[in-house]
Amino acid sequence: MAKQATKKKLSTQTGKSVQSGKSMIEVIKRRQTEELVLAFCGPLGGGTTAVADEIIGILKEFKYSVNRIKLSGLISYHIKKVVPELKEDQLLGDVNWEMPIEEMDPAVRIAVLQSAGNLLRKKVSNDVLAQLSIKEIAF
Repeated sequence: MAKQATKKKLSTQTGKSVQSGKSMIEVIKRRQTEELVLAFCGPLGGGTTAVADEIIGILKEFKYSVNRIKLSGLISYHIKKVVPELKEDQLLGDVNWEMPIEEMDPAVRIAVLQSAGNLLRKKVSNDVLAQLSIKEIAF
C-alpha cells in the first residue's frame, strides 16, 4: 500500500499518469470537448429558473445550443412507475389522476412531483434523478 501511495505521489509530481504513462496534459487534451454541462439547483421559488434563463440567454449569444433538462420533466415522464403509491398518499388529498400533470393546479402539481420524486428515489435508488439526467445528456 505504501508503494502505491508513493507511486501516485511521484506520478503527480512528474506530471505522468500512473495508468497510461502519458503526461497529464495529454490525458486532459484527449478528454476535452466543446460541450458544457451546467446544473442549477435551488429551493422552490428561489429564482433558479430565472438564473438558468439568464445563463441560457448568454450562452445563446455565444452561439451555444442549449438542451435544458428539468428534473420535474423527468419525474413527470416516469411518474407512472409510482402512481399506485401516490394514489395511497393521504397527504396529497383528492387528486384528479386522469388530468395531465401539466394541467393540474400548481400547488397540487408541485406536491405530486415532490412525492413522486421521493417515491422514485425510494423505489429505484437515491440517485435515480441524477442517473436519468446523465442519460439525457449522453443521448
